[in-house]
Amino acid sequence: MSAQDFATYYTGHIETLNDHLEGIEETLELSIHQKLSDPTPESVHELAEALNLYAHHLDSTFQFGNVAHALRHLSKVFLKLDDYAALAQKKHLLFGISDSLHQFRQKVLIEQSAEDIHFLDNSIISDCLQFEGMLCEVYGHCDTNMDDLFF
Repeated sequence: MSAQDFATYYTGHIETLNDHLEGIEETLELSIHQKLSDPTPESVHELAEALNLYAHHLDSTFQFGNVAHALRHLSKVFLKLDDYAALAQKKHLLFGISDSLHQFRQKVLIEQSAEDIHFLDNSIISDCLQFEGMLCEVYGHCDTNMDDLFF
């Protein structure tokens, strides 16, 4: 489905969805940039909540359930951490996820130029899995089996 077709058939308001996602992206960027240099339980919780909220809004469209699931799963991994040093060291990976979410929103909701609305799905899911894998290497075993999300 193209972004133009999505905009035509989407039953909600594209502008409202875009506004919600844009606000969450700003919170996400701020959390990564300002608060993950020296992460605290509160800043990690804020980051996890931003990812959950983004996932919630993606779920409302039903077409982006796999990406929403990956974001929600990454959020759960963050909330299980006891030591946050790896987050500070690898925050560039989070910037990558944030940038992919921004590109997705830009190409699908604003420009409506994406030939396929799922053009970034696998990239975002892969980035989430990569970050989870890195955290699991540092902190021990995690459930990162989300192979069913790739199509």
